[in-house]
Amino acid sequence: MRVKTESTAATFTDSTMPILLRFTAYTVALFVFTAALPLLVKGDIVLFKENGPIEWFQFGLLVVATAVFVRGGLSMPDFRNLFFLLAAISAFAAIRELDVFLHRTIPGIGWKIGIPLILYALISAYRNRECLKQQLSHFLATRAFAIVWAGFLVAVPFGQLIGHGAFLQLVMGDDYNRDYKRVIEEILEVMGYALLLIGSFESIVQLRTIGCRECQPVEAASGI
Repeated sequence: MRVKTESTAATFTDSTMPILLRFTAYTVALFVFTAALPLLVKGDIVLFKENGPIEWFQFGLLVVATAVFVRGGLSMPDFRNLFFLLAAISAFAAIRELDVFLHRTIPGIGWKIGIPLILYALISAYRNRECLKQQLSHFLATRAFAIVWAGFLVAVPFGQLIGHGAFLQLVMGDDYNRDYKRVIEEILEVMGYALLLIGSFESIVQLRTIGCRECQPVEAASGI
């Protein structure tokens, strides 16, 4: 029993050190961003407005997350369907984030240019549904899924609903200012997208050690 306990402790220490280092880095990065918020707001509230620097920063976070998911799909065929599905969703979110810019650049189409990505994701998920089930069963058991899901919750329900104008008007009454809505919404979206990016890295780290060879993706088999 003593030998088993010592072996388990050694394994625990060896396996958790890289995790602790990565999550320490993630935490420090988020703390630095949070600490810099007063400086950003003090500089100029226009930073948080549509098509402003913060919105482009959000776009950058989503683009990098998309690239990481694509990288995962290319390097790990066993989870290709899952990674490409996540990449399509992340890429669509990036396009949707620039709705004002795209509306001005491509009148009449705007952010709808990203709809083919969602169609691809749906069609691919249906064609490879058996493989996707196997891949999802592994992914849902990882901390990476929890981080990605947390990012979604922060960016969408919290970011969109708590930053909703009608809600803040009721809470603040006569003190309400539309700029409050913009700042709160954009900050929550940044935090959500940052969690998504962290989750994308963790997905590759965790799924790399897991085999999922029960089936092969339809795209790989058909050469698409």
